[in-house]
Amino acid sequence: MTDKASRPRRRVQHLEGMRKPKSGETTRRPCLRCGEPFPSEGAHNRLCEPCRQSIRRADPGMPDARLAR
Repeated sequence: MTDKASRPRRRVQHLEGMRKPKSGETTRRPCLRCGEPFPSEGAHNRLCEPCRQSIRRADPGMPDARLAR
């Protein structure tokens, strides 16, 4: 049985790893398309540049705003 007093501490420790990066800071994340790690600028930036370019070539009519960095 877990101690109820320790639950909030564990929750805070888990959230510390999810902090928002400072401006200009990158984190290595796996690309959602190919799985290769790349320097991501944040949760909004989850496709590596080669995959991003591949998508643009496959569908040139796609607005760039949907793939903005």
